[in-house]
Amino acid sequence: MPTSFKLGAFLAAGAVILSASTSRSQTSTGTNTPGFIPSGITGQAQSFGNANAGANAALPPIAPSGAYAGPANPYTNPAGGNSITTTPYGPNNNMYGNNPGYYPPYGYYESDIGGYLRGTADIITAQGTWFKDVQNALTLKEKFKQEQLATRRKKLEEYLYERERTPTQEDERQRQLQVQISRSLNDPPTSEIWSGQALNNIIADIRKVEEKNPNRPSINIDDDVLRHINLSPGIGNPGLLRNEGRLHWPLTLQGDDFKSQRELLNSLAPEAVRQAVNGRVDPGSLRDMVDSVAKMRQTLAASIKDLSPNQFIEANRFLSQLDDALKILGRPDAGDLIRPQLAGKSTSVADLLKYMGDKGLVFAPAVTGDESAYAAIHRALVAYDNEVKGNQSSGR
Repeated sequence: MPTSFKLGAFLAAGAVILSASTSRSQTSTGTNTPGFIPSGITGQAQSFGNANAGANAALPPIAPSGAYAGPANPYTNPAGGNSITTTPYGPNNNMYGNNPGYYPPYGYYESDIGGYLRGTADIITAQGTWFKDVQNALTLKEKFKQEQLATRRKKLEEYLYERERTPTQEDERQRQLQVQISRSLNDPPTSEIWSGQALNNIIADIRKVEEKNPNRPSINIDDDVLRHINLSPGIGNPGLLRNEGRLHWPLTLQGDDFKSQRELLNSLAPEAVRQAVNGRVDPGSLRDMVDSVAKMRQTLAASIKDLSPNQFIEANRFLSQLDDALKILGRPDAGDLIRPQLAGKSTSVADLLKYMGDKGLVFAPAVTGDESAYAAIHRALVAYDNEVKGNQSSGR
């Protein structure tokens, strides 16, 4: 609805109110409405009734007395009563009409036309305030949208910043690998050396350095050490078969409960090693060996209550190593894994690393009796790694 139409409606409504108010004042002319005028400085008021009604005549004003008495009121009648002729609002000088009994109320007085105009002004003011509030609301709404866009932009910038700074999975893998390499080079636990984990970590570090520095130091490895290291393609461990297939059983597995299976394996293992070195192992013999190891596991589990924890752990570990050896026998390259063909009588660390790299081999865990050899190869690999890094830093 247009604003001019609304304002016209308000003015029309005000005119109706004015008309009704004028009619009401005209109909009430014959009857005087009581009013109030001040009767003293202290703020007391005197009420005047209808001058034609004796019963409604007002009492004379009450003057204050004692400590509260003030100066005389110049508008009171010294003779008392309600016949006041000295006031400018008396019967002969009444700006509100010639009604001798009407006096204006005590305080502010506003005529009907003045009230109409003031009300109209209030309506216009309210209308302007409303328009102003609407515009302020639209401004706040627009600011809110702008703040939303700014927040989205900041979120996107933060996301891009975090994505750029957050390490990827590959970065985290490389960091973990570097931590493992540092641990493997600086006096790792013997269990990590015997398991081959520390040795493989050092080899990974050496190969990264050798890519930038082709110069390889000469550090030889003793032949007895080479005979006690176990190389594997990642699955299996030829450690128990490297002694021509002769098995050294732990005391727990030498009991009568394991006799039949033990004797079968003692007879099949040497022949399987000879077959592996000369070509390929007979599948039937390999299957009989796998079944014998499984039966020995069942017997060991049934007698667990009669064994100490150390006895059970030792026997179970041996059977696990025997399982890993049988996995090697099932490979076509089993002979090379059981008897590694390293070039030359004097093998260096560089020769061993080249052989392992060409064949795709890693260090398998040590078996019983290989612990000292694994400690020696660890020292040799650490020395080789330090030499390669020293050559790189010196520019040689």
